[in-house]
Amino acid sequence: MGSVIGAYKYVDKQANRTSDHLEITYYKVDRSKVKEFEAAWNEAARLAQRQRGYEWTRMYKAIAWEQSPFQYLCMRMWSQKVDKDYFLRHNRKVHDELESRIEAASEEREMNVYKYVVDDSI
Repeated sequence: MGSVIGAYKYVDKQANRTSDHLEITYYKVDRSKVKEFEAAWNEAARLAQRQRGYEWTRMYKAIAWEQSPFQYLCMRMWSQKVDKDYFLRHNRKVHDELESRIEAASEEREMNVYKYVVDDSI
């Protein structure tokens, strides 16, 4: 009986699984380096898209460029932290090269990771 209940709980958990690793990154970019920044960032996004556990990425650009404390806001969702860690371990060289290009084209960068708490959209 216990194995039936365990199997049911596992199937239910998989069906109702929620993503649990949201990265939000803010970038401050000088207008003269926008093309370099966007090119490097797009390459990094394409690399992430091909990885296991990758779910989605959203990039927003400030409308009021000069008044905004940052010019770009990136949100990237991974299924779990272990998926992001796996991606970094297996793509370290390419990832580091792309990140150095992004850093060279941006003045400032701040990243934070958030964990799923509640979803009221249902």
